[in-house]
Amino acid sequence: MKKIIFWLWLCCTALVLAADTRFSAEQYLAHVRYLASDELKGRGNNQPELEKAADYIEHVFRRSGVKAFPSLGGYRQFFEITAEIKVGTGSELRVGERVYQLDKDFSLLSFSDLPAGRSEAVFCGYGIVSADGGYDDYAGKEVEGKVAVVLDGSPQLPQKEHWIAPLADVMSKIVTAKHRKVAALVIVRDPRQSSSRAAERMGIPAFAASPGLASALLGVTPDQFGDPRASFTPASLAWNLQVEEKRKKVANVVGYVAPRRLPDEWVVVGAHYDHLGLGEKFALDPSAIGQPHKGADDNASGTAGVLTLARGIVKEASHLRRGVILVTFAGEELGLLGSAYFVRHVPSEVPRVIAMINMDMIGRSQGKVYLGGVGSAREFGELVKDFTSPLKVEKSLKVEASQSSLGGSDHMSFTQRGIPALFFFSGLHTDYHKATDDWQKINSESAVQILELVRQVVDKLAASTTELHFVQVAEPRPVGDGSGYGAYFGSVPDFAQEIKGVRFADVRADSPASKAGLQAGDVLVKFAGAAIENLYDFTVALRTHAPGQVIEVECIRGTQTVRAQVTLEARR
Repeated sequence: MKKIIFWLWLCCTALVLAADTRFSAEQYLAHVRYLASDELKGRGNNQPELEKAADYIEHVFRRSGVKAFPSLGGYRQFFEITAEIKVGTGSELRVGERVYQLDKDFSLLSFSDLPAGRSEAVFCGYGIVSADGGYDDYAGKEVEGKVAVVLDGSPQLPQKEHWIAPLADVMSKIVTAKHRKVAALVIVRDPRQSSSRAAERMGIPAFAASPGLASALLGVTPDQFGDPRASFTPASLAWNLQVEEKRKKVANVVGYVAPRRLPDEWVVVGAHYDHLGLGEKFALDPSAIGQPHKGADDNASGTAGVLTLARGIVKEASHLRRGVILVTFAGEELGLLGSAYFVRHVPSEVPRVIAMINMDMIGRSQGKVYLGGVGSAREFGELVKDFTSPLKVEKSLKVEASQSSLGGSDHMSFTQRGIPALFFFSGLHTDYHKATDDWQKINSESAVQILELVRQVVDKLAASTTELHFVQVAEPRPVGDGSGYGAYFGSVPDFAQEIKGVRFADVRADSPASKAGLQAGDVLVKFAGAAIENLYDFTVALRTHAPGQVIEVECIRGTQTVRAQVTLEARR
């Protein structure tokens, strides 16, 4: 599941008395075991093992009788991603005559188009700026064109912690420094906790540096970093980087089941099959970088669900009035890239997709499943109400349904295109995005109960010709008073766009952005004078401004540049 998770399960709770299911928990678990095996090494988008996973999925599709679209020339739908950042071993930092070594003394956190530079260092505390908290580590510092050196983490200030802590992550510190036009940023942290292969193109070079390197740069001992009485005698830092962005083709694995004649309307059943590989990027256990992050729940569990459903859907083909597309997406962990590509390049045999069902993390249910997106079609409420009907089951399964279409997973690529989508999800846990997400922790009995519910939805949608009417759910304003998370703006970012700036998938009604005349499809490129190149920039810009401030923004709308004054509001 993508790193951005929205907990907005708002509505009703129903009790399903779990199924006398037609699915085999053993067969389901066998799929999970292979996909989350040591052999596949975490199915990273930058790894050859992702192709092994695709081979397995294609094999199961073929064996189950799922057909390939002729327009794709097979079961693979290829697209290109930035898979890896390759940092040359000749990359180096220098302080005076001493040369420091990559991935021993420092690691690369971000980079720019300028591979080399030199500038004097300035110590800037923790590198945090919070408008809400009245806290600014850059206040009074002349940092433009210089190297900002900051400490990892955040200061121990209990009265301000609620505002400061959300700005203590690495990316927030990089964006904050960039907005102050520094030449480079050095964060004092163990370089081994940050792989150079996970570096981002953020517009400035940023480094995780050992205490020894930072001490040499500032002219103090490591224990003086937090001492306000310490006398710094900064030196200059010189850097010379060799960075190459490696592009790679990856593939969605796509097949279909249809009546004897190809219909006009289709239902998509999907899940993403990629994960974090060796944990260089987005892992939540830095000490385990280099170990396979196997992603048993995230999302071998959902992929195994698609594979388990396949044979049953094929057997029911004679009852279908609509076609069913079975698809497992690559690139989800990089920003919903596979599903975004799919909705823009639906196979030519498919005139219209009328609904999507997404399974992401369905393998760790403790008697409960979350069902999102019920509000995305006028007819979905009626469709799922039968989940309250007694079914012959051995264990109870509680369904918590939400009108919301949020959730940070592939269904959002469909709702952003006006296609209703339902999202099945068994909940977060402490192994999320960690190397400990193993197949032994999967609850296969509950997972096949969830699959029985998915099967019911697929049956009802594919055997019917009832028209679905998409509804743009009015998502509630994020909970909170602005403390720690900045002001409220009111846009929904399009996570899948690989562009400079932030494209708005939607602009919420009656929000500051809407009141200022901003629209879905606009690409935000400037916020309060600062360049916005990506979602990190935008997030930190919001967090460092307070409700009530009037901000000038600049957007690209088609071929036009649109400027607007936005009055930020408090979250509530």
